[in-house]
Amino acid sequence: MNGGVLALYGSPKSDGFSSGIHDALLKPLRDAGINVTVFNPYHKKVLPCNACYFCRSNERCVHYDDMAGIYEMLMSCSLVTVSSPVYFSGIASPLKAIIDRCQFIWERREFVKTKAAFFIAVSGSAYSGVFDGLRITIRHFFNTLNASFDENEFIFLEGSDSMSNIPEEVLRKAADIGGGYLSALSGRGGE
Repeated sequence: MNGGVLALYGSPKSDGFSSGIHDALLKPLRDAGINVTVFNPYHKKVLPCNACYFCRSNERCVHYDDMAGIYEMLMSCSLVTVSSPVYFSGIASPLKAIIDRCQFIWERREFVKTKAAFFIAVSGSAYSGVFDGLRITIRHFFNTLNASFDENEFIFLEGSDSMSNIPEEVLRKAADIGGGYLSALSGRGGE
C-alpha cells in the first residue's frame, strides 16, 4: 500500500459500537475515493511476540503468519485508524498481538513513513480511568509508527452496555474527523 488508510478493527463484532464508530470515521474517506484497507485481527492468524529479538538482526519476524502482510502497510500508510472495545481495562487481545509484533517496526523506525493516527475505544462500563490502559498502549503504538496524533481528539465512549444505539453526536463527530483527513490524504497520494 502506497499511502492510503489502514484501518485496524479491534472488535470481533462488525456491528458493534467500536466498529460502527470506525465505519462512520472512514465513510467520508471511502466516499472521496481514498484507498482504505481494513484489517481485522479476529479474522487473521497473528501469533504473539515472544521477545526473541530475531527481528533485530534479520529483515523479518521469526513468525511467518498474517502479520507479514501488514508490516509494509503499517510502515507506508498515510493514516492509521484503530478501534477497540475495552477488555479487562486493555485493548482486545488479537489487536494487542499486532501491536506487540510491531517490535519489528521499532527496529526499523528510521524507514517508517510519517503518518497521522486516530483511535476509537468503547467500554460497556463507565468508571474512573476506564480508558487509561488503552491510552498508554495506543500512544506507544502510534509513536512506534512515527504517527502524529492528538489524544484529546480521540473518541472514547463509555457505558455502551446501557445503550441500544451509538449516539448520533458520536457518529457525527467521527464523520467530521474522517472528513478532516481528506485534504491531507489527497495531497499524500492517498487516492
